[in-house]
Amino acid sequence: MEISAPNINYNDQIKAWIEQGMDNEAILTNLQKMALNEQQIIDLQVLIKKIRNKKRTRNGSILVLIGIITLGLGFLSCIILHYLGNDINFSLYGLTAIGAVVLIVVLILIFS
Repeated sequence: MEISAPNINYNDQIKAWIEQGMDNEAILTNLQKMALNEQQIIDLQVLIKKIRNKKRTRNGSILVLIGIITLGLGFLSCIILHYLGNDINFSLYGLTAIGAVVLIVVLILIFS
């Protein structure tokens, strides 16, 4: 779908409203006050969803990376502690559980 010229003019305004914490209905109400036709409002609704999904996906990707790093650190510390003869319980259970929970929660947030 190609973004028409009116959407580009309202892009910054929509981003500002989203950053102010406005929900989609309040943004649509403000757009309707600007005397836009129905097709423009529908196009701007799609733009609003894209902006919100982009932000959620970016934040989710960072948190997925944190979860993967935590799992990797747990794995490496288990190997190192095993060869040093130390206790691996925290690395094996603690870091793995933390990393797995972070990944599951983030994936739920991204795909909901």
